[in-house]
Amino acid sequence: MEKEITYKVTAEELRESFIEPLRREIRAEYKALYNQRIINAETAAKIHGVDYRTVIAYAESGDIVFEPKTEKEQYRFRLGDILEVDFKTLRKQLKIRK
Repeated sequence: MEKEITYKVTAEELRESFIEPLRREIRAEYKALYNQRIINAETAAKIHGVDYRTVIAYAESGDIVFEPKTEKEQYRFRLGDILEVDFKTLRKQLKIRK
């Protein structure tokens, strides 16, 4: 006969010991999967609902990782990296730097 055991944990303990490690693992798996896809600045802009010039400006400032430019000087990005970008946070950081 199996015995049922109950543990009391706080939400914070649950988050630290189970949820956050799982999130990191899932993010790493998706990033590896999506990093095989290369997209241009226009596609990155559409994903985040910003102008493509915003994407290029952040790439030029070093705030967004990009692949070597094409012969036509077009910016290219790994999809996994672009999915992790938070443009609202970048905008706030840019205001703070000025």
